[in-house]
Amino acid sequence: MTTTSALERTTWDGRLDRWSDRLNPIVVKEVRQALRGKFFQWTFWATISLASLVIVIQLLSAGAGGIVDGRKLFGVLFGCLVVAVHGLVPLWAYFSMSSEWEEGTYDLLVLSNLRPWRIVTGKLFAAGVQAMLYYTAFLPFLAFAFAAGGIDALSVAFVFSASLVFSLLSSVIALDASTLARQRLWRMILLVGLFAILSVGCWASGFAAYTILTEPALFVSSEFWLAVGAMLTIGLTLGAFAACLATARISHPEENVSTPSRVVALLAVLGLIGWLAFARTKTSTDTPVVACILSATGFPCLFLLSVVWTTEADTLSRRVAAQVPTRVPALLVAPFLPGGGRGVLFSFLLHLLLACGVYGSVSGLPPASVGWLPGPDGATGFAFALAAYSAIYLFIPGAIVSRAQYAGPRARLVARLVILGVLAFGMAVPTLILGLSGSDFEHSFRHPFTPVEGARIFLEQSVEPAQRATYVGGLALFVIVGLFANAPRIVRAVTEVREAAGRRRAQRLASGNTTEPPLHAAPQP
Repeated sequence: MTTTSALERTTWDGRLDRWSDRLNPIVVKEVRQALRGKFFQWTFWATISLASLVIVIQLLSAGAGGIVDGRKLFGVLFGCLVVAVHGLVPLWAYFSMSSEWEEGTYDLLVLSNLRPWRIVTGKLFAAGVQAMLYYTAFLPFLAFAFAAGGIDALSVAFVFSASLVFSLLSSVIALDASTLARQRLWRMILLVGLFAILSVGCWASGFAAYTILTEPALFVSSEFWLAVGAMLTIGLTLGAFAACLATARISHPEENVSTPSRVVALLAVLGLIGWLAFARTKTSTDTPVVACILSATGFPCLFLLSVVWTTEADTLSRRVAAQVPTRVPALLVAPFLPGGGRGVLFSFLLHLLLACGVYGSVSGLPPASVGWLPGPDGATGFAFALAAYSAIYLFIPGAIVSRAQYAGPRARLVARLVILGVLAFGMAVPTLILGLSGSDFEHSFRHPFTPVEGARIFLEQSVEPAQRATYVGGLALFVIVGLFANAPRIVRAVTEVREAAGRRRAQRLASGNTTEPPLHAAPQP
């Protein structure tokens, strides 16, 4: 028996060693440093002491009857937990990344064999481990409150799951914020802003959790689950973009930092189209309204992302060129690879995809019965108008400033500021001129350079069809001009990908011919 037990223990020790080797070393390093650090120790025991004090105060206030309000006690204890996992844990994540520059260990971290995404995910998982420690420590207190009655198990399980997701989202946003600046002054400014955002997040999440705990009837409402699904989609998308940005900020300039954000953007657009299709199956009469709301939020986000993609360096880096896929046509691979010309192509395809998705979701629906509600034609026209305005303000100024070749970070920053400046100038200056000339507040925004006029043209039913057709023709003309201005960049971008794939195939064939022995060679003994 002793020999068998020793053998089993040796086997398990070997498995644990192999698992620890495969585990992200950043997780092990950060968890060890956190458990030994003063920040975690002081905040951990402070929150535990606060929870114990809340229990004591509640028991003393119960009096001789010994009746404890379980719902109120659970809400207060969960509020303490929310402060810990939604405030203190993300702050630790911010300090964890910013300390790499503060202590001068960033260069050693980058020189290691760890990829940037492993560094970001390692620090994020370490924050998740700390959050789980808080949940485990608060479990006895919350179990006591649950035993006092007043709340149901489904509500508790839901708020715990939502709290963990929100904690991870807050942590990845904090990690992203910590990579935006390396100077101490800017890091302090970012810390103040992050503290304000986390404070609002703690208040909002605590209020939402208390509402769910006190109103369990929400779980039988379909609108509640729709809202939960929409918030989860937004949260996952925001977290994915934050992780992509944090990874890009700590990556080597030769690395491919553009493809992950483009893939996430494509998935987000497909998610928006999926929500529109779902809205049509549930409430077809409100689908045009939902389509207009999603268009008004989706296209501005696409514009801001496209400003970054279209102002990247046009030429592929040597490392990215050496990793171009060879089994997929260049025209399909090119939009996802970094480069300004390829960014123009990808941005145009995303704008077109979202506009066509809106058209597909509202096509065939009956016109709106109420005058102020947008119908299918209005929602489709509104989506294509926003897509056209985004493409015009993106492609035409981008083609003009693309001659700078975006050789360095400063040139790319200037190009992005120029595009945003043209957008601000085109929307604000005519508005100011109309306002100074005596027009009222509503009419001062009605000029062809602002999407507000496009929304009015397509959403107001009093607009004549001829005027609407003229407006569509004008927008389409400027979009075509922008595409033609960027056509040389797009052609060069696709050609570069095709040539890189050809070089990879040639190198693969050459290496195969050199390693393969000739047919007439005599076998070696």
